[in-house]
Formats: sequence, structure tokens, C-alpha cells
Amino acid sequence: MAVEELTIELLQEVTGQILEEAAFVFSEQEESEWPPGESIFQASIPFTGEFDGTMTVAAGEAFVSSLAANLLGLDFGDEATPSQGKDAIGEILNIVGGALLGRWFGSDHTYNMGVPTVIECDAETHQKTVDGASVWLIMLCDEEHRLDIGVTLS
Repeated sequence: MAVEELTIELLQEVTGQILEEAAFVFSEQEESEWPPGESIFQASIPFTGEFDGTMTVAAGEAFVSSLAANLLGLDFGDEATPSQGKDAIGEILNIVGGALLGRWFGSDHTYNMGVPTVIECDAETHQKTVDGASVWLIMLCDEEHRLDIGVTLS
């Protein structure tokens, strides 16, 4: 089986499905800006296989906290800790990454993924990652939160 082409549409389909099924988050492709001064949590995970590279996902502090609450099944109104938020953005990347690589490479190819690393950065620092990416997608989650996801090939 041939390797499927990595497209924005494939990235959106896989990411949207995982966000909905794992975290009860609805998303759509939409250009948006980071709110001024918002801290951005950027998770990255290296992969090897048919192609080598890095997958990256980034979201603002408010969304990361909401994502953690959804993944952990916290009661409505309970807030996740910053540590839980960092873990959540890394975990969602891990889940999306496995699903994306499986779809992209196909069942006849093997791949390996590293461990996610998460940093807190500003929009300017994050933009450097976006500028170097091979495929990049900006999504709007739950009609208010920006989530970026992309792949940079080595």
C-alpha cells in the first residue's frame, strides 16, 4: 500500500476526530489570531518511519486547561492545574500523532514516535515553528479557542 499524501485535509480530519472523541471538543479550520499576551503551550513529538520529522500542537492557556478538564473527566466548574494542562496538550498530541501516522503511512509501514515535550512560549516564538513547518493547520475549537497543529519533515 502506498503512503498517503500528507495534506491539510488529512490533518484536519484526524485532529478533529480525535478532539471530538477523546476530549469532547468540536473544531473547524479557521484563521484566527492569538489573544494579545496569551501564553501558548506548544507540544512537540519526533517521529521516524517512511518519513522523519516532528509533529507540533499549540494552544493557549485557557484551552489547555479546558482540554485537561475534559480528558480527566473533571466536574463542571472544576479547573485543571497548570501541570495537568501541560500533560493534556502533550497527551492529545500523542493520540493525534499515532492516529495521523497510522493513516498517513498506512498499515504496511512501521513508524516510531518519541515522547512529547511541552514548552510555554509567546506568539513570536511559536511563529518560528509555524514558519518552518511542511504542513500547518489553524483550528478554532469550541468556537473560541485557537489550536495549531502541524508537521515539519526533516
